[in-house]
Amino acid sequence: MNRIPPSLEPYLQQTIQSKESRVALVKLYRSQIEKGSHAAMTPLLNLCLDKSRDVAQSASWVVLDFASQIQAASQIAPICVQSPITGVRQNALKALIAAMNGGLQVSETEIETLFNALAEDKAPEVLQLLYELVNCCLWHHHSISQELAQATFKLTQRLVEQNHKATLDMTTKAAFITLNQMLNLEDSRLVLPIRDCTRALLRATDIGQKVDRLIITGILTKLAKYNSELLTQIVREDLVINGRVLPAANLYAIAIAIVHDQGKNAPLLNEILQDERLTNDVKSRILRERGL
Repeated sequence: MNRIPPSLEPYLQQTIQSKESRVALVKLYRSQIEKGSHAAMTPLLNLCLDKSRDVAQSASWVVLDFASQIQAASQIAPICVQSPITGVRQNALKALIAAMNGGLQVSETEIETLFNALAEDKAPEVLQLLYELVNCCLWHHHSISQELAQATFKLTQRLVEQNHKATLDMTTKAAFITLNQMLNLEDSRLVLPIRDCTRALLRATDIGQKVDRLIITGILTKLAKYNSELLTQIVREDLVINGRVLPAANLYAIAIAIVHDQGKNAPLLNEILQDERLTNDVKSRILRERGL
């Protein structure tokens, strides 16, 4: 039964110890919210922390569907932090982000508190959403506190150090987008840690199909405006590490950043062409840029 008659609510409350009754309450609250009830959101949020995985998951999907009904971050944050179920934490974070995009006012302090509470989460899906939460903050506040920025940098460096492939594969794109958004603030205090995180990610991951190379090229080109030696350092220190050559997509992005910053005939590109350790793919790309 997908539609629960409102007249059954007293009975369902009386038998709430039954999982079936709580499942039915989730359906009833959905129906009430669809009809304009704001009051139904509170008990629905409570069911997101239900001991039953099925009940909690079902409730969290309804909350996500009606994220516009969330009145304050304090309603949803406890679910993000306390639920032992990855899918519930994921839906709760998505709902908060959707509510913010829909106009919910959330302070940077609230975002920072939530970020720090989840920064040690083991689920890549949740960590990816933390970057999206920071992006949402940047979009709506047009700024970022030093505390939240440092927490983001710390998370990024930790993920690189742990070098868990599945986690990096899922979070790298979101991390680069966040770093790019931060760089667009033109806050000189953020430049060095953005540089360090960018280099660390490029050394640790294959951007391949996961990240738009234009984002990487854009970050590197912007960073080069703050440090004219950066691209030289990357070419001489990062392209080959302990005998391991960076993936082709990473090399392409670096080479195109050099083209944008120094021109297609830059001597630095000649260093890449003359390096016998590097693949012919990236060298061919450089030659194509030169029209050869």
